[in-house]
Amino acid sequence: MKIKNLNLFTNELEKLQEFYSQILGLELFETNKSFFSIKIGFSVLKFSKRQKGISSKYHFAINIPPNKLADAKIWLEERVFLMLNPKNAEEIIFFPNWNAKSLFFYDTVGNIIEIISRQEIENSDKEGFTQDSLLNISEIGLPVNNVEECINILKNKIGLEKYKSGNEDFQAIGDFWGLFIVCNTNRNWFPTPFLAESHPFSCVVDHNNDEDSLIFNGKKLILGT
Repeated sequence: MKIKNLNLFTNELEKLQEFYSQILGLELFETNKSFFSIKIGFSVLKFSKRQKGISSKYHFAINIPPNKLADAKIWLEERVFLMLNPKNAEEIIFFPNWNAKSLFFYDTVGNIIEIISRQEIENSDKEGFTQDSLLNISEIGLPVNNVEECINILKNKIGLEKYKSGNEDFQAIGDFWGLFIVCNTNRNWFPTPFLAESHPFSCVVDHNNDEDSLIFNGKKLILGT
């Protein structure tokens, strides 16, 4: 599955536009007073203005070439503060069951961003790491009250399958190119001390050359038109 477009919401639009376009140096795709969008590889990330006073904090991940994690760490350390693994205080976090390693950081409003290097992706870049080394949006967190119900919607309406192991409170669904991270709202987003928050978003995904629009209203996931 490939996440082609991801639309999130914020009440700090100008602050986020400055962070993504100037601090991370990502290409502005579109911008006006109510939204901006940026290119992340073959994905487009859009932030739309939300009602003033309503903050939104999301978790999403970005794939990078599997041989570029050390370079990505150096590049990020010049721009952001990297989170530490609470188990060993290391910045590079290894997920052996997923054959992947990650770096985590917050943007300027508290969204939790993961830069992930998956060995399943056969894409070894020989150049130095830059913002152009970001391949695509690879994950979006989906906190819900009923994990199994949400998974069944994604399986029955789009044909996605569970990815790796999970449980009644946490399950990834999709593949290493694109995943919905479905979790219960009583869980923290690793490696942070913060509970997963449910906020609206929409996305367009490509699965087996079929595009589907999905809308999450903060409580329920529905198939768009």
